[in-house]
Amino acid sequence: KELISATNFVPTYEQVQAKYRSVIKEKSYNFLTEDLFNDLRELTGLNPDEALLQEVLDAGHIVRYKELAPLFGLVWTDGIPSDIIQRAYENYFEKKGHLDIGAIKETGERPNPELVQRAYQKIIEQGGEKWMDEVKELWQATGVHPAFTPEQLRPLFEKIFDHNPRHSEFRRHDDIKKLAEIGIKPPLDLVE
Repeated sequence: KELISATNFVPTYEQVQAKYRSVIKEKSYNFLTEDLFNDLRELTGLNPDEALLQEVLDAGHIVRYKELAPLFGLVWTDGIPSDIIQRAYENYFEKKGHLDIGAIKETGERPNPELVQRAYQKIIEQGGEKWMDEVKELWQATGVHPAFTPEQLRPLFEKIFDHNPRHSEFRRHDDIKKLAEIGIKPPLDLVE
């Protein structure tokens, strides 16, 4: 309203929503975010469209969603509803191929066990250098034990036991200890 009276310029609804979107895309929430939202409201008389907040959720950014929701007038007395959080976990996994451990810790809500198993499977498929740490960290955040088949684990344990000079005896022991803590044991024929 103030913008119109001061400049005779009437921004379109789309232009105002694009500006809200650019504020939302900032990396972190701060007081400036709230100030910018309030300024846009005062200058244009338009509120942000809830579809913009839905975009944040669709991208799986649950922590950002939680920060921004009050700016859209969404306040929950008992926290964000579980179905919204679960949908965000699912969206994040679909886009990124892993679960956001920070978001799980932040919300205090665990993803459904089926999604966690899919995340474990993705970790094993990728088989990166830190797969054991990734599995352990996911287990610690969710409390869901991984369900791997012996066929999936055999090649990974063969790498541990290959007696490669890069793998010291201490490292092998440490790797096996990490896995044993979450209930993953090597095939007996590889231990002998």
